[in-house]
Amino acid sequence: MTKSKLMQLSIAAAVTIASGCSKSSEPPAAAASQGDEASPQEQARGLSDGQLMQVLATVDADEIQQAQVALTKATAPQVRNFASDMIEQHTRAKQQGAALASQNGLALRPSPVSEKLDKSGKETLDMLQRTDSRDFDNAYIKAQLKQHAAVLKQLDETLIPNADGSAVKQQLTEARGMVQQHLNHAQQLSSDMGSTGIPGSTGNMGNMER
Repeated sequence: MTKSKLMQLSIAAAVTIASGCSKSSEPPAAAASQGDEASPQEQARGLSDGQLMQVLATVDADEIQQAQVALTKATAPQVRNFASDMIEQHTRAKQQGAALASQNGLALRPSPVSEKLDKSGKETLDMLQRTDSRDFDNAYIKAQLKQHAAVLKQLDETLIPNADGSAVKQQLTEARGMVQQHLNHAQQLSSDMGSTGIPGSTGNMGNMER
């Protein structure tokens, strides 16, 4: 075989190898793109216990702020009582979480999970502040149904299963009980407001998205 022929074969082989390498590099790039839209489960999987506790602190703070608005704008005594309970219980939970973090040397740090919850909570707060008092009771209870159902789901599916420390897991489990209680209370209020004509009601709220 001539030297010229050997050179042509070598060049062809090099082109084939380069082409194959280029194609094999595409899947990792696609995988990285998909990672930008990680599910809540994937986002929580890498959280430290301090970040998990920050999620609870974020929920507590947002619920307290919304309830404070409800105390000034709600027209039904039942709704104001609910808001008062929310302030008392979420304040206590926030204090307990801060004490636990301090005792265990956990640094409360934000994460995509806590930031997403806080953004949603602030949007709800803004909506409530702009809602007319005549429509406030319905708007507030509807928001509580949606928020507590969402937090309950996240506790069950992502937060509790990913806690490392036993104390943090216990705190998250206790928070779950409180959230479930609040959801049940909001559901009862929703039903009462639809069936008894409490001021501010515009119809049965029992079938709202939860």
